[in-house]
Amino acid sequence: SFTNNLVNSSNDVQWVDYTFTARILDPRTGLSYCTDGIADTTIRIWINPQPRISVTVAEDTLCNNWFVNPLTISTPNTVIGTWAYDLEIDLPAGVTQTLNEGSDRLDMSPEDVLTNHTDTFKMVEYRFIPKIISPSTAIDYCLDGVADTIRVWINPTPKVNITIMDTIAWDRICNDSPIRILLETPTVLTSGEVTFDFVSVANDSISGNSETGSGLTDGYLIDDHLINTDNVVDTVWYTFTPRALDLPCAFDGPEVMFELKVNPDPLQSLIKTADNSCYGYNEGAIDLTAAIGTGPYNVFWYDGPEGFEPTHDEDLFNLVSGRYYVSVTDAYGCYNENNVVINEPSQIDVAVNATRKDPNYNYHVSCPGGSDGELQFRFPYVQNPPFSYYIYNSANDTLLSDTLNQTFLPNTPVSGLPADIYYVAIIDSMGCHNVATDTLYNPPPIEMEFVKKQYSGYDVSCRGWSDGEITDVIITGGYDVYEDYYWYTYDGSTLTQTHELLQDSLSAGTYYLQVTGKFGCIALDSVILEDPPGIELTDTVFTRYSGGYEISCAGASDGKIVPYFEGGTGDYVFEWNGPNGFYSTEDSVYDVPAGQYDLRVTDLNNCYLDFTFFLDEPLPLSIEADTSSSPDGNYHISCHEGNDGWIDLTVTGGDGNYVYEWQGMEGVNQSRVENLTAGTYHVTITDGNGCQIEADYELTEPPPLETEIVATGITCDSPGQDNGSADLTVTGGSGEGTYIFQWTGPGGFSATTEDITNLVEGWYTVVITDANNCQIIAETLIEPPAPLIFHTTVSDYLGRQISCNGEDDGYIQIEMESGTPPYVFSWSGPDGFSSSDQNIDHLVAGEYHLIITDDKNCVGDTIITMEEPDPLVITFDHSRSIDGNHHLNCYGDTTGFINALVNGGTGEYAYLWGNGHTGPERNYLGAGIYTLTVTDENGCVEENADTLIQPPDLVVQVDTVKSLCPDYPDGSITLYVSGGVEPYTYEWSNNVFAPENENLKSGTYEYLVIDFNGCEVRDVVELESQRPYCLQIPTAFSPGSSFGINDTWEIGISDGAGHYVSGGSLFELYPDAIVEVYDRWGRLVFCSERGYPVPWDGTYRGTPLPMDSYHYVINLHNGTPAITGNVTIVK
Repeated sequence: SFTNNLVNSSNDVQWVDYTFTARILDPRTGLSYCTDGIADTTIRIWINPQPRISVTVAEDTLCNNWFVNPLTISTPNTVIGTWAYDLEIDLPAGVTQTLNEGSDRLDMSPEDVLTNHTDTFKMVEYRFIPKIISPSTAIDYCLDGVADTIRVWINPTPKVNITIMDTIAWDRICNDSPIRILLETPTVLTSGEVTFDFVSVANDSISGNSETGSGLTDGYLIDDHLINTDNVVDTVWYTFTPRALDLPCAFDGPEVMFELKVNPDPLQSLIKTADNSCYGYNEGAIDLTAAIGTGPYNVFWYDGPEGFEPTHDEDLFNLVSGRYYVSVTDAYGCYNENNVVINEPSQIDVAVNATRKDPNYNYHVSCPGGSDGELQFRFPYVQNPPFSYYIYNSANDTLLSDTLNQTFLPNTPVSGLPADIYYVAIIDSMGCHNVATDTLYNPPPIEMEFVKKQYSGYDVSCRGWSDGEITDVIITGGYDVYEDYYWYTYDGSTLTQTHELLQDSLSAGTYYLQVTGKFGCIALDSVILEDPPGIELTDTVFTRYSGGYEISCAGASDGKIVPYFEGGTGDYVFEWNGPNGFYSTEDSVYDVPAGQYDLRVTDLNNCYLDFTFFLDEPLPLSIEADTSSSPDGNYHISCHEGNDGWIDLTVTGGDGNYVYEWQGMEGVNQSRVENLTAGTYHVTITDGNGCQIEADYELTEPPPLETEIVATGITCDSPGQDNGSADLTVTGGSGEGTYIFQWTGPGGFSATTEDITNLVEGWYTVVITDANNCQIIAETLIEPPAPLIFHTTVSDYLGRQISCNGEDDGYIQIEMESGTPPYVFSWSGPDGFSSSDQNIDHLVAGEYHLIITDDKNCVGDTIITMEEPDPLVITFDHSRSIDGNHHLNCYGDTTGFINALVNGGTGEYAYLWGNGHTGPERNYLGAGIYTLTVTDENGCVEENADTLIQPPDLVVQVDTVKSLCPDYPDGSITLYVSGGVEPYTYEWSNNVFAPENENLKSGTYEYLVIDFNGCEVRDVVELESQRPYCLQIPTAFSPGSSFGINDTWEIGISDGAGHYVSGGSLFELYPDAIVEVYDRWGRLVFCSERGYPVPWDGTYRGTPLPMDSYHYVINLHNGTPAITGNVTIVK
């Protein structure tokens, strides 16, 4: 056997004949012999060509739902067997078709219908792979055919989206209003753009609508202004048709219709139905007619003649003359207004004239506020005498009045008048009246116009500086003569040149100038000098509750203030202060009570501005109660243990909707409760916002009759032992002054007085009857005197009677052993001390003298001495810094110490520092105030504080200038140091020893700053570049152009200003960079070698790519993020 590889390089089937001749090989010689064998055998082998296919399509850009037709398939091959092909279709998401993929297809004109369900054109790729089917076995063979690919772009159906603007509801506008309709499309075509046609149809009463439009492009805005002259709602219909005209297959998309309702003017007409018959009468009337179909209507008569009160009544009656203004708003918020005039006859003629003080000036008093003006008035003719007249001023004070039976009154003067408006009123016999007026004028006040030196629009160059100047003062008014100038500030301080008209070296603030003019008239004005603004409040958000309050209930804490600021430098620091010591450093405050909140906002440069906000709350719930009263007016219940009481409440505050809950009265929700007995009644009242108030009301009843007898026994100073007495006190019942008394006692004693005297030893009984005939019986014993004996107990604090120097914690207690109470105690002591108490306390050191007298006039006395210790005294010794001006070397150090020395007090000392430390010494301390409390064995306390001072914080402010791009050494870093103790030293990680570090690339730089005391600040600065990479990346190129330029996508090195660097390798800065390009379906169409040595020529596997936008990813492989973007192939 043998093997032979046959290649057919033509397009037609070829054959090869193999002829075989039999021979015998001589094994000895290796030569053939016996060559006359059977005739030769020939075998013909047919060789098919490599299958090839050619596919064409008449149109590769289609409209939606079009046939891909014709797809024409041809082959150059002549073969043995059946020529066929396999079909593969790359169908993007959102596209459907009628032609399916398949194998062994024989049809030469396949048809397909493509439907694009998206809003963007899509590409469908058909791949035809030719083959040959064996004529004998029907099995595919010759499968290495050369495939052909066809790409077809299917456009979407054009759409229109409409956005309705300026409506009061989705489909409605007010009369005489604009309506804007924005036309947009989501549709993206292969070429051209979607346009729109529209038509609008309206009723005859509608005008202002654009009737038609065509060829409108994406983003077109229809701007109509519609007017409805009818009294009902009318409609405009808009119909929009999207069209794609710039394609081989021009076609329309679905129509969109929109119905727009145009409300009529809510106010249709105003009819005046009556004028006034006499000047000043109120007989006028107006009838209003509203539109139909857009109610309910809010009619608001909002203005009219003086004294008119706005009203929501539809029609008006009893009107005075004048013009009345009304607005009507319908249920949709549409609004229009009109006005009408109510007329009246003319007035009675009245003349009044003010007499000028000087004929050259229209002034009537000497100085503003003077009272030397004069007024003359007259009545030229009064048709219906008699008449009465009244002269009064603007405060309605009557200056002169009279009634005259005549037809006129000549000029009549009234003098001694201040500047004011004066009225002369007349009323004739018919009731018609008139008022004339004239004004006595003060001379114009002396006024000042200040001219200030300007600094870019401000009066002081910088906030807080003192370089403001008053460069001129233009004074007018008065009599144009000014005799003196006097400057001062708001607190009364005068300026350096207080009597000079012009001033300089002024800070921002208010300055007052007093000018003295002719006749000694004095004028005062002020000028404000402003410095540049800082922080500005742009908006504030508050919580709003019913009633327009910022707090829901009186005393609640549910308010908020959210301010918004702009201006200043850097981040803000907030300091809030409010009611009850409120303090916060948040940017906003929440859950706070009503009151004034002061906010200080400070920026990075310590510029600050203060603001004040007020949170209002509703009036607190308040209860006024009326309760029942007994007949005698002294109690709420008539009789003891009666039940005729009642409580009637009147509640104010809150929102006015109250729910009453009486404790112990289930289901009682009313303000008045009755049939009550004596006792305390608790009520809880809740308003509609959940705010509550509670109250207790006590109903009283006459107390039961009760007695108290104070019996005074027989004293030692009574020779006959008959000076006893009984002091009777009766309470309850009908009260004092209504009782009847009946006493009995030893030896037939009787009396009818309340109190009895001159009694001997024994029992005494009394019967008391009140005005209501209630009775009570009491008795008392009159005793002989007892001897007076007592003991003293004195405070003891470790041997002294006063615990601490200057304290008042001493006490003396007296225990009576015998005698006749009550006892009268009379104490005297240091600093005028006196007391009548039995036991005395809160005593200071000194001698106390006591005299005791009992009820039987027996007397005893004693003297007691109270001693106190020496006062506690604390002194300190503490650390010092290197520079000698502080107690610590560095800000934030904890190397300080304090030693405390204590004298005075009693016994051993206990030390307690502010942080809980005990003992006289403190070490490792930072700056601050350290408070020490020393307590001796008696608990005497002395407090003192020592302050450790540190230098200011060593602060480094960094100013950077970015390099243009990461590899250009044109950046810089500058350090600005403050705080600590000068001088400073500097050290950089790149061996620079100055605050300025220049000619830097982007990167990390470490610095160290040391002050005189050795305090250090070490930090790292990340210097960035202005651009993340030093590349200039074109956004488009045109491969295959006839001009031979921009044929490849050239990516160059940029100098940071958008210009290419000339010369050198384009990627000399990024030798490891790799460029990848993807089409819109995410397929990788290009990947470069490292360094991008060969620019992309816009092809994929040698085939030019169509015009489109392609996504690129550039990985510099230097640790920075990949660069991404889009580049467009333009053809």
